[in-house]
Amino acid sequence: MKKAFFCFLVCVFLVACASMQKAKIASILTQTKFEFSSVYLDSVNVSSDLFEHIGTATKSLLPNPQVVVIVQDLARGIISSKLADAYISCEFLTELPLDADSLFVQNVSATLLLDSLYEVPIYASPETVLVPGKQSVKLSTKIPVDARLFKIPDLKKIAAKGSVFVSFKKDSEPVSLPLDFVKEFSEEEKKVLFETAREKLLHSLVGDWVKSILP
Repeated sequence: MKKAFFCFLVCVFLVACASMQKAKIASILTQTKFEFSSVYLDSVNVSSDLFEHIGTATKSLLPNPQVVVIVQDLARGIISSKLADAYISCEFLTELPLDADSLFVQNVSATLLLDSLYEVPIYASPETVLVPGKQSVKLSTKIPVDARLFKIPDLKKIAAKGSVFVSFKKDSEPVSLPLDFVKEFSEEEKKVLFETAREKLLHSLVGDWVKSILP
């Protein structure tokens, strides 16, 4: 009888602990939100086949005429085909309770929208961890650099919709946190994004041509 009663108490204790843990987890997840901070361009990677296609890889002391045409078109606001990929970072602010455990970001299933101009998936870098307190979290994406580049100054809104999947242990079952915001795209943000993308593209084009003639 005593043994049965002891087993009953143990079961009640375990159930109570599990309930308290679930309540704590639910509280932490409820308090954890992603607040959009900024968007900026990291780098531009010229399409790998671009210079092969236009023959710039040929050793020459002068730039390929087609490269000159591309640069001149860029100056006039013309892009006739995809030239590169622009890698974009989105900064989010998040805050976990100080008594919370760290959260491991397992996956991101979300989309970044720049009006109707671009709709691209967002991803997190490997080993992204949310720690107790306030922190900045970077999620990334890339957009093709084509004729749409010159429409960036006309953008009105930036938005993200989807979920960030986190877990309390590195290999445990993840749970989802909503990633949902809509924000006006300021004139300064648009200007910086557009001008940085154009400048980095020009540097990449010229840099690749210079590298093509070096021994």
